[in-house]
Amino acid sequence: MNIAYCIICHRNTPILRTSIQLLSPKNTVYLHVDLKSNLEEFKEYHDKVIFIKQRIDVRWARFSQIECTLALLNEIENTSYHYMCLLSGDDLPLQSNAAIKAFFHKHNGTEFLGIQPDFDSKALISRVQYLHSEFDSKRNKTFWEHCFWGFKRNFLGHKKKPLFSKLPPLHKGPQWFCLSHDACTYILRYLKENPWYMEAFRFSHCSDEVFFHTLLMNSSFKDRLYKHNELSDDNAKALRYIDWRSGPDYPKVLTENDLTTIPDSNFLFARKFSEHTNLKVYYEWLKSRS
Repeated sequence: MNIAYCIICHRNTPILRTSIQLLSPKNTVYLHVDLKSNLEEFKEYHDKVIFIKQRIDVRWARFSQIECTLALLNEIENTSYHYMCLLSGDDLPLQSNAAIKAFFHKHNGTEFLGIQPDFDSKALISRVQYLHSEFDSKRNKTFWEHCFWGFKRNFLGHKKKPLFSKLPPLHKGPQWFCLSHDACTYILRYLKENPWYMEAFRFSHCSDEVFFHTLLMNSSFKDRLYKHNELSDDNAKALRYIDWRSGPDYPKVLTENDLTTIPDSNFLFARKFSEHTNLKVYYEWLKSRS
């Protein structure tokens, strides 16, 4: 069982270092380092990972997040793998290499893409239907920027995108997933044959949670989704433990103190971990699960 681990990162942290150390043996790890970051800071991984040459300036909630994922898919297109797992630099595995491989071997042919069962369809359509500027997606707006943004939204409105009407019904879920070689190949082939689909998502807001989900949910791969009608937690469907409930950050920034709260189930990865996590405690915890 060959697994291609595709990691999106912008900082070199102890969390990223730990994930690469644990996952790189007997797997191929592909690393996308944000274009804004200094590549020299990641040179310690030169003999452990494959660096993606097509580096994207990734911006929160922007189409660049989709472009980054597609750069990774294009990188592995002609390689030999059974599953591609998309991870962030803040993720840690919750199972050993052997256990992860055994899980995918057991569920070979299944797609691990989280689909949220209930969502505000009007708000979701708004993400994609209208042209959203870089300013719209800016985090931590000042008071006056919020005032201007509110005026623009309420009185000037957003311009509609003409290609939106061509899109099938929208679906959403977490950005992170594990997909089979067949599903990844299908995505790339579909986009080559239907370039309008990508254009329909440009200048959207948080469309990384919609782009791949809509594509696969409107294909035969819908029938291969892991526990699609059984689990209500869309992150669990993608094999991720992510705490969106506890706070104070959303999602919660995890530390070694959160390890004992993670259910002993089929979660294979967790995010996102603080770079100050006591990794000695983490290694002991991971060993106890083997």
